[in-house]
Amino acid sequence: MRNHFIIISLALAALFTSCDNGDDLTDIFLSHPWKLALFNEGGRRTPGNDAYVLQFYDATFSVSTRSNAVITGYWTANNKQRTFSCNRVRVENGSIEGDTIAQKMEKILKEARYYEGDTNYLQILVQKNKYMQFHNK
Repeated sequence: MRNHFIIISLALAALFTSCDNGDDLTDIFLSHPWKLALFNEGGRRTPGNDAYVLQFYDATFSVSTRSNAVITGYWTANNKQRTFSCNRVRVENGSIEGDTIAQKMEKILKEARYYEGDTNYLQILVQKNKYMQFHNK
């Protein structure tokens, strides 16, 4: 009987201490920088560029661009509904005029509503078929 109690106790402990990285906002957003992999616009995928790096901090974010301009702002996410939004998005230290990738990123960040992903990939979505995707490599 004692062995059954130990097994049940260990199973319950594992159940209550297990973690789903898909819902861990710290692991997903704050653990490392994200490199732009692609855009999906209405089902049409176009490649991104590793030179565009998105870094999240406690309440803010920054995107380094090829032109050395930086897109910054504030972000919030909810791990239950997987909602995501940015506000006060702006360009600092230069301009993104003529940089179509940075312009797309800025627009999606301003319109973002959801996120998908884990510690290996991240999608920031406006809607199901309009998003940008990042990888951590």
